[in-house]
Amino acid sequence: MARVDLKVTVASWEDRWALGIRDDLRYNDPARVVTYFVDRYANWTEEVRRQMGTLCTKSGARFELHELSADYPAKNWAVLKDTLCGLRGERPQVLVDLTTMPRDIIWMVLWFLDYAGAKTSYVYHRPKEYSTEWLSRDPQKPRLVYKLSGTPQLGARTVLLVLAGYDVERTAQLIRHYEPSITLLGLQLPGGDVDNDRRMKEHRERFESDESVSIFEVDAYAGDHGQSVIRTQIADRAETHNVIMSSLGPKPTAVAMYRIQRGDPRIGLAYAPSREFNKEYSSGIGRTIRGVL
Repeated sequence: MARVDLKVTVASWEDRWALGIRDDLRYNDPARVVTYFVDRYANWTEEVRRQMGTLCTKSGARFELHELSADYPAKNWAVLKDTLCGLRGERPQVLVDLTTMPRDIIWMVLWFLDYAGAKTSYVYHRPKEYSTEWLSRDPQKPRLVYKLSGTPQLGARTVLLVLAGYDVERTAQLIRHYEPSITLLGLQLPGGDVDNDRRMKEHRERFESDESVSIFEVDAYAGDHGQSVIRTQIADRAETHNVIMSSLGPKPTAVAMYRIQRGDPRIGLAYAPSREFNKEYSSGIGRTIRGVL
């Protein structure tokens, strides 16, 4: 058992969120479980939040709830600041649950924990299976992430690196919004996941004829979550371009991008939220991935 002082998570209606908390209570025995929930989906997560609160209390973990906004990142920054900056000076052992955490929240949480001097590890619980129907749709305007937005060069062209997820329109929205001179499109390697292979094929068919798009393959489940491959793709480009990165694929790639950005603050991280998610997004719980930031 690797005991932690604090677990940070975002509530979801997906099976893997609650099942993951049960696993982490046994594996990590956190003293506190700080749970954020998104206002737009509060009704969907209300009952499972209540159940997990009871479970955490019975397990001896203090359970805390804090609301986040689906539409106002400034409010989320303030909430995260209020709930995480108090850790500064304590050097706590913190476990960040990436499983159902939006990527901009992942990046802000990791930034605040770095600021606080926390010893941060992370966990990602894959689902047993995804819905064969749509997962997310109606993408919103992309936005750069506070403190991680890069340092743009006046007059320089933009290079956009996107790791594709299951929504082709979400990828297209990013490209339309930033109008990059070059798009580096990363597709998750085939690995026995039929749904992944089908969705990556859709991306390839949609963008391979565009001369401004360069397609490469990446493995989010490799030891470095694709960090070395991503770094190779953007090597030296920040010298001549404004580089923006966005992860729409498996959540562990958000960790890889965070590490890269912290190593080169000129690079910006962008999030492309969706207005709608399928309530049957996934079922069950699959392989668990753990790592240290």
